[in-house]
Amino acid sequence: MAVRGECGRFPILLEVISNMFRHWEHMQTSKNILLQDAAALSDSLRLKGVDSWFNSLHSVMGYLNINIDIGQRCIKNVHKLILTKLINLQI
Repeated sequence: MAVRGECGRFPILLEVISNMFRHWEHMQTSKNILLQDAAALSDSLRLKGVDSWFNSLHSVMGYLNINIDIGQRCIKNVHKLILTKLINLQI
């Protein structure tokens, strides 16, 4: 019960998932070549089936039925989108 005492239904889960999306968005839109290379490497590892945080991000997208090509588009209001999806699933 102490774990649920953090003021809400799923605030930690929501924050973790939102941060994953925001981090990917930042990697995609950054002018820093190292971040761009890290994003490309994460995607290539995912395509090879190597476990990474990016695989987790794609799994979450599938579970929440989020059909956004995060490699091509910036995600706006991701926190609200994820919250809406989680509420609709009634976890």
